[in-house]
Amino acid sequence: MTAVSREIIEHNVLSAIRQFMAVRGLALSEEKIRITHTDEDFDFLGQNVRKYGGKLLIKQALYATLND
Repeated sequence: MTAVSREIIEHNVLSAIRQFMAVRGLALSEEKIRITHTDEDFDFLGQNVRKYGGKLLIKQALYATLND
């Protein structure tokens, strides 16, 4: 998900997601949650997501290719 600011995610969005998941008997893993700016790259479900030259690039993560 994306938002205008980190504060919106921390105070509004995460609580809505926690509530949505709780109704379904699920919970977020606090140690796995990472909030980052879109300019920083991150790995998600075996994919590396990053911005390069104003474009969003999604490629297979390096660790995913090493495990093949």
